[in-house]
Amino acid sequence: MKSKKLLFSSLLMLGGIATYLTLASNSGGVMGKSTSGCGGTGCHGVVSTNTSITMISIPAMTNGYIPGNSYQITVGIINAAKSKSGFDLSVTGGAISNAPSGTMLMGGSELHHTSPMTAVSGVTGTQFTWTAPQASVAPASITLRVAANAVNGDGGTSGDDWNTQTFTFNNAYPASVSDLENTQFNVYPNPATENLTIKTDATIQSVKAISLTGSMINLTSSKINNEEYKIDTKSLATGAYILLINDGKHTSHKKFIKQ
Repeated sequence: MKSKKLLFSSLLMLGGIATYLTLASNSGGVMGKSTSGCGGTGCHGVVSTNTSITMISIPAMTNGYIPGNSYQITVGIINAAKSKSGFDLSVTGGAISNAPSGTMLMGGSELHHTSPMTAVSGVTGTQFTWTAPQASVAPASITLRVAANAVNGDGGTSGDDWNTQTFTFNNAYPASVSDLENTQFNVYPNPATENLTIKTDATIQSVKAISLTGSMINLTSSKINNEEYKIDTKSLATGAYILLINDGKHTSHKKFIKQ
């Protein structure tokens, strides 16, 4: 009986040590901290504005995310006074993939460090792939939350600076236009660069593009043959648009991307 009690006590002690190592500033990160932060009993004190968190690069997301597209996202942690850092981040939609070395991915929606990242000139960063949900389930906005802890690397929980940051990715296609697709017109290529081609049996009277900010731009169209029209898109800025095609009887709507 004594041996069983001794074994149980030893397991409890080991469990306590493991818990401390998980929470310590110089160890791996803790899941579920992206919202609550790194404070609390046995953790890293109170929130500190000495640490800032930024999205160093979110290519092609200036005008909102495109459902189904994948993006390379870089999270930067900045604190000039600390030598190392760690993080926990989560996303409310889509899927995270290509987790870098020194991190752990849980369920495709949460990523955290497993070993401290070394700062270079006060900055550490981690990059991963985020794939937006398909159009049928894509919400109006998706939230990415990050808790980051910049540390002194002494293995303890004091002297560290943690902070949180929330980033919002808006859907490039508002829900209000999701039901405006019409199969009467075939529009390609999509994404477009300098020109779009519209294939239709109808006679096109005018073509306009609506930006996500609500601006309406008249586009020049020229007839290629009895079924195809070429639309000049060179004047459009990069981003997502709604194409308005008028054939004199009604207006059809198509969504497209200008690269």
